[in-house]
Amino acid sequence: ADSWRVAVGARPGRARLSESAAEILGSSDSVDEGLADRAGSAASEELKFGADLRGDAEYRREICRVLVKRALMEVTK
Repeated sequence: ADSWRVAVGARPGRARLSESAAEILGSSDSVDEGLADRAGSAASEELKFGADLRGDAEYRREICRVLVKRALMEVTK
């Protein structure tokens, strides 16, 4: 891969790019669990999350971390 772009978002809003997650991934062709976890954590710390009846900001931050990690592991199988 030349570079990574990590976008996180939910409808109806626009997805936001996590520059810190992309920086951690660098130009890696493969991603191990540790690298995916660091990128997920970076994305969840960098981005801002709102809250509503379905979940507070802390819940959404944790879901972001987990889903970014899972997505990275899936696309690099």
